[in-house]
Order: sequence, then C-alpha cells, then structure tokens
Amino acid sequence: MEEKELIHKSAQLCAEFVRIEKNVQSCQNKIKTPVISKKKFKQYYKIKHKLSGIRLFILTFIFSVFGVVLLSTFISMTISTPKALMSAPVSANASVSKAALIEFMPFWLFAIPIIACIISTIKFNHAYNDVIMEYGQSSSKAKEELKRIKPLYDQLYKKVHDKSQCIIPDAYIYVAEYIDKLIINHRADSLKEAINVYEQDVHNQLIRNELRNQTESINDQTRSVREELEWQAWKAQN
Repeated sequence: MEEKELIHKSAQLCAEFVRIEKNVQSCQNKIKTPVISKKKFKQYYKIKHKLSGIRLFILTFIFSVFGVVLLSTFISMTISTPKALMSAPVSANASVSKAALIEFMPFWLFAIPIIACIISTIKFNHAYNDVIMEYGQSSSKAKEELKRIKPLYDQLYKKVHDKSQCIIPDAYIYVAEYIDKLIINHRADSLKEAINVYEQDVHNQLIRNELRNQTESINDQTRSVREELEWQAWKAQN
C-alpha cells in the first residue's frame, strides 16, 4: 500500500477516534456534573420568575387591600339603595354582611398574601423536583451511552497508537484530517512533508494573530491619543 493511502486510512482512523473520544468525554462530564443545589436553583428561579416571596407578599397584600376596599364600597352602596331600604330583612342581612366583612378584614388582608406565598413555594418545589428528575434521566442516559461506546473507544485507542495500523505520530492524531488534506490538495507528497507544512501553517497563523493584536493595540492607542487631543482642544476653546 502506498504512503498516501496509508496516510488517508490512518487519518480516517484518527478522526473516528477523536469523534468517539469527544462522546466519551461528554458522557463523563454529564455523569460527574453535580446536581444543582436548591439554593443556587432558587437564585436562578427568582431571576427567571422575577418575583421573590417578599415581593409576592407585598403585591398580593396591596391587591388584597384594593379588593377589600372595593367589596366594602359595593356592600355600602347596596345598603344605601332605596330598594334595600324598603325591605328591612334585606337591610339587616346587608348590615350583618358588612359587619362580618369588617370583622374579618384583617384576616383577608394577611390570609390572601400568605396563601399566594404558599402557592409560590409549592410551584418552586415542583420546578426543582423536575430539575432533579431531568438530571437523573440525563445522567442515566449518559451512563448507558458510555457503557455502549467505551469498548469501541478502547479498541480505537489501541489502533491509533499501534504504528502498524496508524502511521500518524501520536502528537498529530488530533490534526490527522488536516494532514490528510495537505496530501489530497498536493501541498505535500509525504507524511514528513505534510507535518512540516502543518507546522509552518501553525507558525504563520500565530504570526498573523500577533500582528493583528499589535495592530488593534496601536489603533486603540491612536484613538485614545486623538480623543485626548480633541478634549484638550475643546477645553482651550471654552
């Protein structure tokens, strides 16, 4: 088999190994990631839903006061109607209703916000339990996937490090596809030449990045000096 064919075959083997390795690492990360604590989830939950327990209590208290005032006003207006005055029993019942409302007004003012806070707490606990359940399902799937692909990963690991099956050096396993493209695009005719071209490309890219960073730094300094000179000129004019 020619060297170019060996390089192409080795590059495919390395690419498959890298893909499986990424899947293995992803599964391991999902398994190792600790479940979010209730305290941290509460902070996230507050940001997402905007209302904390105290804010919810205050808002529901305000709406409760507003509702009680409207209801008492409505009952007062009902008592003062001629139709109500014409019927003594109805007026008596309305008076009793108003008195009962006034008597239990403090209860309603505090009971409604407390009930709202209890409902909010129940919703939070349900949301947190859903997160725990989702984490458990995700972790279980990751364990199953890891169990399935781990034998394949071990097999590919042995192959890419066995130079009778993979001629790509260990240091270049993760860039084997790039090296193979250099051969395909006729930028190199051998593995050694392809590695040298790759190293030169990396070196050139580092130089370009450094020049770009220097240019950006010079532009920032020039902009800063220009703004300072413009500020000094403006101060001199005024």
